[in-house]
Amino acid sequence: MDRFQIDALISADLTEIVVDQRVYEQKPPNRFRFSLAHEFAHLILHAEVYRSLVFKTPEQWKAVMLGLAANDYNWLEWQANTFAGLLLVPPAHLRQQSNDIQAKMRSGQLDPSRLDEQGIDRVIRMLAQRLAVSRAVIERRLQKDEIWPYDQRGIR
Repeated sequence: MDRFQIDALISADLTEIVVDQRVYEQKPPNRFRFSLAHEFAHLILHAEVYRSLVFKTPEQWKAVMLGLAANDYNWLEWQANTFAGLLLVPPAHLRQQSNDIQAKMRSGQLDPSRLDEQGIDRVIRMLAQRLAVSRAVIERRLQKDEIWPYDQRGIR
């Protein structure tokens, strides 16, 4: 991480994933889980691309990545991030967790559709903790899958 600003990488021969030690040891393991899922996505989605790249060390990996056209690199990363988010937070599971929170709110006489920004942030934090991912992953999944609070409030 310090030298290359990367959490993890997959080897060119697709046989190993290398993870930064601090990411590996981080508690809770949210970033580690996402990094593994992200690299797994490259394995599944981009095997042919990786096989065409030549690198053996993190230094060489960084140079190869910097050599890719920005649009190509950004597309690969977007696909891997999206795959990782879906793998770790399947829409049906996120919807169920969201419904559970809404039911608890209603049982406490709170209207989920009337949450302010602070209330929405609290819901996002709760979902992130329950699903062991970052807030950013939850926010993207809620928005992309049009799950409450995004479907009711159009926030963000």
